Amino acid sequence: MAKDEKTTVCLVGKSPNIVGKGLGSLIDSHDIVVRMNTNSRSGEFHGRYSARDYGTITNHIHTHPYIGMRHSLGASSKVLKNLTCSTHNESSRKRLFVVLQDESWWTYPHNGRLSGIECGEFSVRDKEKNFQKLEKICEEFDVDLEARYFEPEAKIITDLMVKFNPSKKFLSHGLLTGTETILYYTNRFENVSIAGFLNDNDPVINKMGGVLEQLEYDCFILNQLLKLRLIKRLEDIEI
Repeated sequence: MAKDEKTTVCLVGKSPNIVGKGLGSLIDSHDIVVRMNTNSRSGEFHGRYSARDYGTITNHIHTHPYIGMRHSLGASSKVLKNLTCSTHNESSRKRLFVVLQDESWWTYPHNGRLSGIECGEFSVRDKEKNFQKLEKICEEFDVDLEARYFEPEAKIITDLMVKFNPSKKFLSHGLLTGTETILYYTNRFENVSIAGFLNDNDPVINKMGGVLEQLEYDCFILNQLLKLRLIKRLEDIEI
């Protein structure tokens, strides 16, 4: 697959590490602005953070199914109403992606480790019903809904994480949706930036308790992508 060399993409996470940095205008200047998950209470992204730091434009949303089809259903109408078309013609559609780790999410009543233990609360019927609700909301606001699977390399990494982390106290979910989504865009675009993602220098990493191991995996992947110059971190740019 040939990568798009012209389109600029910015993926925005929810980390507070860009509060006060004034990156909002720089984020919004990209051809495609991508955000992960939603604020189910307010129906907005980063509701507790300022537009000056996080920007206001959203063209693509990527969400874990547990969030996208449960917590966000009530708020999705507000979120999708504010979605905008990107400025790049080839990717101008407003898009909502539901990120699946494997096909068993749809067919197996209790997903188990690979899709996160909390997803076991859904039956197959619940999943189909919620997805249909999400489809109707997307149709109402002229948004493309796409169920996409993990990138091949992300699936391999996730499987290895689960295999070598058998602890009953902490069952790894695999790569976080945000990190996997970065891989998705780096496989398709040359000019990819990120903002608002945790890194291993962030003091919050040492305060996360049980999810420390999870975040260490994701920070390692992001650091490798930065070293290979497949992505750049907006926090490192002087503005």
